[in-house]
Amino acid sequence: MMPPDSKQPPPLNAFYRERADRFGQAEQRLGRLVFQLSIALRSVSVGAVLCVAGLMAEPRGYLLWALFAGLLAASTTLLALRDRKTYELRRFEQLRTINEQALARAERRWDGIPAAHARPPEGFADTSTDLEIFGRASLFQLVSTAETSAGVRELKRWLSEPAPPSLVGRRQTAVAALAPELERRQELQVCGRLISRGLSPPAEFLQWAESDRPSFGPLPIWLARLSACVVVLLILGLFSRLVSAEAGGIALCALGSLHLFVTAASGGRVYQAFRAVSSGAAEARLNHSFYRLAAGFPAEGEILANITAQATEAMQSMGRLEKVVVLADVRRWFLLYIPLQFLFLWDFHVVALLEGWKSHSGRDYRGWFEAVAELEALASFAALKHDHPDWAFPVVTAEGPQSIEAAGLGHPLLRDEVRVANDVTVGPPGEILMVTGSNMSGKSTLLRSLGINIVLAQAGAPVCATRMSLPPIELATVMRVTDSLERGVSLFMAELGRLRQVVERAAHTELHPDRLLCYLLDEILHGTNSAERHLAAVRILARLASAGAIGAVSTHDLALCSSASLADHSRNVHFQETIVQEAGRVQMTFDYRLRPGVAPTTNVRFLLDAVGLPALEGENC
Repeated sequence: MMPPDSKQPPPLNAFYRERADRFGQAEQRLGRLVFQLSIALRSVSVGAVLCVAGLMAEPRGYLLWALFAGLLAASTTLLALRDRKTYELRRFEQLRTINEQALARAERRWDGIPAAHARPPEGFADTSTDLEIFGRASLFQLVSTAETSAGVRELKRWLSEPAPPSLVGRRQTAVAALAPELERRQELQVCGRLISRGLSPPAEFLQWAESDRPSFGPLPIWLARLSACVVVLLILGLFSRLVSAEAGGIALCALGSLHLFVTAASGGRVYQAFRAVSSGAAEARLNHSFYRLAAGFPAEGEILANITAQATEAMQSMGRLEKVVVLADVRRWFLLYIPLQFLFLWDFHVVALLEGWKSHSGRDYRGWFEAVAELEALASFAALKHDHPDWAFPVVTAEGPQSIEAAGLGHPLLRDEVRVANDVTVGPPGEILMVTGSNMSGKSTLLRSLGINIVLAQAGAPVCATRMSLPPIELATVMRVTDSLERGVSLFMAELGRLRQVVERAAHTELHPDRLLCYLLDEILHGTNSAERHLAAVRILARLASAGAIGAVSTHDLALCSSASLADHSRNVHFQETIVQEAGRVQMTFDYRLRPGVAPTTNVRFLLDAVGLPALEGENC
């Protein structure tokens, strides 16, 4: 119990609701400011155009020249200020959205949580469907805060492929260090979301950065440098009266015509280089911020130390690219860009700087992006730990008992107020956990709780349990089996096919015991008659036990629990219902608590009452 004077943290729902409201208010203020700046910018631009019109009528109007220069400076300042405030507006908009989505996660409101399109690998599709790993209302939808496509892909791989115990431990260290870093994790989400929205990789930028082919040969670049020097000398000569106005004007017009021809002939390649930078990075400032945030995370443990080192290198390099892109952005300032381009071939100088950055850092970009993708996957697990501090980091080791032991195990996709936790042990090798109980009592939920927490454990994430330990596990599930009219496969044959895969995997792990096979079978062979189901189930489970696999099986076949062939391999547990009669109707409730032994009752009376039929005398209830 906490001391009376200590401050308890607010409930998770209230915490995220307050943050979303605060960022929403800042978003509204900035929206009004951006609108006002846009109006001011349009007014100044109109004034500058009127000044140009006046100068065309009176070129020697010094006051007009001064006013034009002032309006040009004001336009540049207002544009830069509007861009900065627009970025802040987008940032607060995304922070509001991110906290609203965090609130939806806390309440398990699936329609309010973004669902990235992450299809499970082909060999993992059945397990994903059984355990709700990918798809709507899934583990991936609950966990993922990754925004870039690389981050989404990395997290998907982690949830599909169990990591070796040593890597699990390193990831847990990183996740524990990232969990308190809420502000920085959400800022990283903002940058990742604004860069690519998590939809597609910056393929065009990567293609440009890793290409050995320059945008231009050396001749256009040196021509641009030489002509720029000539223009500067001509302007100095005109101001110092060393060159006559007539000769200087003719020379400048000739150079301007040459530059117009060069721009028209090579503008496409200039545009391609500019577009590659802007499309892949979205904005160099965002990339700079992205890596700066990544570099600022605590370098605790081997994984984070490597990530922050690469992010620091990327931040410095992207800072140099950001400065070049600022020069490229002059294209947006039309009144400034036109004289710079046609007097100095501005684009060619910028492209030369971009090519210099590419030759120095371009081939390192993919590695930096992948490193931050790993950080996004770790941050997703860290968000889970931050929101559920009572969830434990499991012990995954090949040196301990060859069994799964969990205390306070619950289903992570259920809300805290409805989740019921149980202590569960599966194993040692050769033992079958037989789970019995009425319909709706919690058998399937227990099996899915085991499976989904095994996936979390071997990915390096916290698990929905107060304590959990397990060896390296190869998971096999048969739960949500469907028939197929298209393929002519009945429900019974479809389930047999899935069970055959489990038996084959048990035989393989028996010969190659790098991982212990854990099978989870829900209502085994429910697509056939009871006699055949019993015989087949006994044979299959006996084979799995003899192969040294561990597993849990839910069943309504109470005879299976007392089968002589499985007596030495079974451990029975059950869920129990409470049946009461109120107002002439039978009511059934569940506490979802796991108890030892075989279920002592069935729910026949409730089922008959549900269809309006009274139970006959002697029917077990």
